Amino acid sequence: MKKVFLIIILVASILGLIDAVYLTIQHYNNAVVPCTILSGCGVVLKSSYAVVLGLPLSLVGTLYYLAVFVMALMVWRGKNSWLKKLWSLVLGGFIFTLYFIYLQIFVIEAWCIYCLVSALMTTTIFLLLNFLVSEQKVLSDRDLTK
Repeated sequence: MKKVFLIIILVASILGLIDAVYLTIQHYNNAVVPCTILSGCGVVLKSSYAVVLGLPLSLVGTLYYLAVFVMALMVWRGKNSWLKKLWSLVLGGFIFTLYFIYLQIFVIEAWCIYCLVSALMTTTIFLLLNFLVSEQKVLSDRDLTK
């Protein structure tokens, strides 16, 4: 089960990375991002919340998903000490995801499908990592009782 969850985490991080890289490229090209399913992408992506310290959030997302991918790959290769580090990073990403969804609903009052894809990827990764971390804890507790 661990390998299956790690594969899903790796795939989700790649999808999140593609999403974030696309938005970063569009940001630096001053392009209008097409929004076929929802109509608020431009509103969200051009809002004052889309840039922090002069950097587009999509660039921060690119670095985040790249780090998640690399750390998940380390766990895949048997470096289990990376699991809690990865979980800590994704916990931070999940908290920010909740904040960004809050902003879309209550402050900006517009939805961005690309942002929601990113939120789905982070939430998926977070839920799977919670299972893996708790499984690792159970296994380490069993070792202590031997």
